[in-house]
Amino acid sequence: MLKFGILVALALAAIVPAAPRQARAQSADVSATVDALRDATLAGDLDAIVSLFTPDAVVVSPFGTFGDPAAIRGFYTGFFQQNPGLSITFVDRQVALDTTEVHHSLVASDGIRAAGVERVVFIETIVVVQGKVKSATILLDLSDPQTAQFAAALGGS
Repeated sequence: MLKFGILVALALAAIVPAAPRQARAQSADVSATVDALRDATLAGDLDAIVSLFTPDAVVVSPFGTFGDPAAIRGFYTGFFQQNPGLSITFVDRQVALDTTEVHHSLVASDGIRAAGVERVVFIETIVVVQGKVKSATILLDLSDPQTAQFAAALGGS
């Protein structure tokens, strides 16, 4: 019985530390996928962007809901047309449940500056499953004065 107890203890010792390593690996995978999405967006690479989404992914933004690859491509096409001179900086990045990254994005472009502000802040929640974006929810952070001014200029508040 003592040998059985020792074997169980050794087996648990081998398994338990693996869970935190696996969680860190999944968190890194989430962040890597989100970084790839940002990089593809900055490059204006529509094919790379769409390839990062699952076939049944959904993007929810202040400009509509887009629920298939063609609609997601259309959303990004319009976004690029409206935002020449685009820059994106992530701040306050947090990975939750090893599948979801929530961050604030500081976004600037010629179109945003034309509305009289330097940049807007988006709150983005991106769910990643097996290295692909399953959903992205993008909200304007209206607690930020420049973002609120931008929304007002668009007729959003």
